[in-house]
Amino acid sequence: MATLKQSDIELRVHNALIALENGTAEDDLVEFKGAWKDPIMAARQLAGSANQAAGELVYWVFGVDGSGGDIDLSSYDPADWWSRVMSRFDQQQPDLIAHRRVETPSGGTVYAFVFGTDAAPYVVKATKPDDDRLEIPIRTATATRSATRSQIMRMLAPSVRVPLLDVLNAYIVAYYPKGKESVNVRGEIDVFFDYPTNRDAATLPAHLATAVFHMEEPEEAWSLDLSMQEPRDVGAHTMSAIRTPPTRRAYNPVGVNYIDGGVTLLGPGLVKLRVSGVPASTASPAGEVPITWCRSARLELRLGIAGSSRQATRTIELPGAMMGPSEATFGLPGVRWVSGPR
Repeated sequence: MATLKQSDIELRVHNALIALENGTAEDDLVEFKGAWKDPIMAARQLAGSANQAAGELVYWVFGVDGSGGDIDLSSYDPADWWSRVMSRFDQQQPDLIAHRRVETPSGGTVYAFVFGTDAAPYVVKATKPDDDRLEIPIRTATATRSATRSQIMRMLAPSVRVPLLDVLNAYIVAYYPKGKESVNVRGEIDVFFDYPTNRDAATLPAHLATAVFHMEEPEEAWSLDLSMQEPRDVGAHTMSAIRTPPTRRAYNPVGVNYIDGGVTLLGPGLVKLRVSGVPASTASPAGEVPITWCRSARLELRLGIAGSSRQATRTIELPGAMMGPSEATFGLPGVRWVSGPR
């Protein structure tokens, strides 16, 4: 599994907090808690969430009230709480991938616990002290109950997992084609998909993939068309795409397979994404420079999975630097912004 970075955790928590403040839940893999929950009940709820997650990461965020406000948790030791929760599991508990303090946009602090759920089903001891029975719980919406036989069978069956994304390189250019009145955007993004080889295949259709380029100055959000290209040399980080598709593709039983209209993942591998578009908001007289300076930007990738309501997502921050009167450059490490006549 790819390393879960501090920035990944912070971004996921911040996005979920924004959704909570807007009165919506980001998804069923992120749960907000106020104070530290009783370890007995917390273990049952966590087991239920992990059994429902089917191998995905589960986030528990402590220190947030129901409206997104902060709660002071400084009087309790998170390590002591987690040790008590672990004692309630029979043989195997969800893997604690990360435990981080996260600064919230409002200036407060929350505690984020990230759990791996690859070892489902998870079994917990009964909640009553004198009861020696065991339970396999499952979480549905905000309720936790005992799993049915069919739900337990689903936990044991191979499942499609949402792949983790690492952006290795990105290159984006915006420019005026000669004689045109609207800016064009094009670029390439090298994405490494981390996908376990012991899962069912995950197919990522190109028509379910979107890319959004956000700028802060001026404030813009451009939706771009996205296609998937097969790299020529899977051993390199930055690669040229095959311009003419091969007549026959070799089947990779433990990696990426290219199909018409997308890719299928049977394991980890690299995919080159191409983005392009003519954002409607950029129309202006030919030769007029719409943007000569942008302090920062970010690129948001969302790739849908066939047969699933979930998406593989990644948002990368792109700090900007002025390069000339009509050109600016963004990181990673060579993402460029060019404006003006071309």
